[in-house]
Amino acid sequence: MKLKLLICDVSALRDLGKLELLSQLPRLPYKTRTTSLAWSSSGVVICDDKPPDTLLNPVFIEKPTEASATEAFRLRKRFRGLTLADSAVLNLALNHEAVLLSSDPFMRMVAAKLGLEIMEYNQLFHEMVVQGILTLTAATEKYYELYYKVNRSCATEEQGRIVSLPLRSELQAAGKRKTVG
Repeated sequence: MKLKLLICDVSALRDLGKLELLSQLPRLPYKTRTTSLAWSSSGVVICDDKPPDTLLNPVFIEKPTEASATEAFRLRKRFRGLTLADSAVLNLALNHEAVLLSSDPFMRMVAAKLGLEIMEYNQLFHEMVVQGILTLTAATEKYYELYYKVNRSCATEEQGRIVSLPLRSELQAAGKRKTVG
């Protein structure tokens, strides 16, 4: 089964870095990527002893090509208000038909206009519960920490519940995996 690609923007990298959850991304059923511009703009520092363009980091970092840079500039011109880092991330997501993880309201609006699938934080935390990375309690605590301490703009009305309750079969499968928190 081919893993779906999850693209993180600057806000997602910053949020997950502050929550100390970036290192858990490889345990999810996604290939996680970002652009070198988004990574450097996020201010997140992990895996200091590893090159940022290797799979040893929790997020694989794509280096720009001439074509991707041109497309990023076109997106930025089309949607005034995007940073170059944002437009590079959107271009990466479009090229790979990937899921976007972002807490930036403007970025999410542009992504929706472009027809990209957007992952909500409650979906991410739900997946972490299902995969046995976090307990339901820990996921809920992380969500509250995210909203009250890290990034108040991340919670939106359409997100609904903090973490969707997993199905019994998902809990049983998660019980077989090692959990954190």
